[in-house]
Amino acid sequence: MNAKRLLAILTALALMFGASCFAVLWMDAVGKISGWTGLPQYESKIPELRWQATLWEVLAIALLFMAAFALGLGKRVAASDGPTTWTSLLFGFLGRLRISVIGAVLFVLLFGAIFRLPSS
Repeated sequence: MNAKRLLAILTALALMFGASCFAVLWMDAVGKISGWTGLPQYESKIPELRWQATLWEVLAIALLFMAAFALGLGKRVAASDGPTTWTSLLFGFLGRLRISVIGAVLFVLLFGAIFRLPSS
């Protein structure tokens, strides 16, 4: 494995870790919103929490796509393979996206196992 490929894989792992952090923040905000709905003392805070939940969700999804792209960087393609079609590129990206999602889910489970996040 060359240095460029190793850097691409480490970058993808960092992006998966970031996506899992944003996913945990999103789950926290959604949990607070569902727990606080109907309680008059928290009604003023719910719109801000909804905005934050939307932000965390968008960032988590964007980092997953960036991780899938980073996983494809640094690969060597043999000259004898010939030209690639758009369907092979699409299916390759979807496979890398699946790996990114699995990696982020594993990081979320690791967070849960390590920190034992209390419910609010």
